[in-house]
This record gives sequence, C-alpha cells and structure tokens, in this order.
Amino acid sequence: MENITDKGNEQKVIRLRKSSKKGNGPHGETASFSLEAKFYAKVMIPLLGSFFVKQPTIGYIDKQEILELEDLLIHQRPVSRLHKRIQSVDAAIYMDYSLLPPDISSISLHSHEVPTFCVEIKPKQGWVPKLDRQFHKCKFCLHQYLKVKKQKVDRYSQYCPLDLFSGNLRRMKKALSALL
Repeated sequence: MENITDKGNEQKVIRLRKSSKKGNGPHGETASFSLEAKFYAKVMIPLLGSFFVKQPTIGYIDKQEILELEDLLIHQRPVSRLHKRIQSVDAAIYMDYSLLPPDISSISLHSHEVPTFCVEIKPKQGWVPKLDRQFHKCKFCLHQYLKVKKQKVDRYSQYCPLDLFSGNLRRMKKALSALL
C-alpha cells in the first residue's frame, strides 16, 4: 500500500491510500485511518506534545475527483507502480508541517519569487536488530536484492538507512542524495 499526498491552499495535507487490490467497498480505508488517528491521540501527542502534533481527521473525496487526480498523476508514476490505484474515497487530513510559521521563517508564505519545495523522506529502520547482525547488509538493503530478483525494480537503490543515521557526514550526504 502506498500513499498520495496533496497540499492545497488551506494548510492541510490530504493523504489518500493506493492499493493493488480492491478494498472493502468505497469506504475500505476508514478503519485504517481511524486506527491511525487513534495512534496519534494515544501515542504521538502524549509523546511529542499537542503543540507539535495534531490528530488527523478522516475525510471523504468524491469518486470523480479521485479519477481526475489519477488521470493527472498517471504520467508521473513509474511503470512498475501503475498497478496501484486509489481504491477508496476515504482520506486522512493532516495539518501541514512542511513550512515553518511566518514569524520564525525568512521565507514569506506569500512569496512567489522563490519556489518552495517540501520533500518527504521515508528513512526506514536506521539500526540493525541483534538477530539480523549476522547479515552483511541491513534489512532494507537485503530487501532491495529481493526486489531485483523478483523483478519488481530494475536496479538496487543506492540508499541505505544505516548511512543516513551513521553520524558520518559523507555517508549521510550520500544517503540523502540517493533519496532524491
């Protein structure tokens, strides 16, 4: 399962899930998004504080809008992922944390002179559990070998989460570069 996120002008992020198989009807993701919202309420907010984390809400998107969105995005997606489609009209709505508040940022929210980009990185597991230390590669890198063998991807990723979390500037830059 993958996600599509869209940030509109309302400083919210709308998260839609993609799947390769049909869900349980048009509202197949409601339970999953409800569980995610509960996780934010019970774990993330008490851990990090309500100033930094807000509980997502569940919203619904018109099926016609979903079809239009997929038509716009289909040409941007890798061929290997075209089998995944938005199967549900459910969405999770999050606060937009991609920009700093105007009072602490040197970039104005209304500035049209310089484009602002937000990149989501999915760093994966940055440590090797004791049980997996027998292998010469981390779990993510081993999974890359499996993906190539099963022809899910053409080549191995140059990214390794152990590089990102290594504390070594050269390795950290290499990892970030591989994510771009």
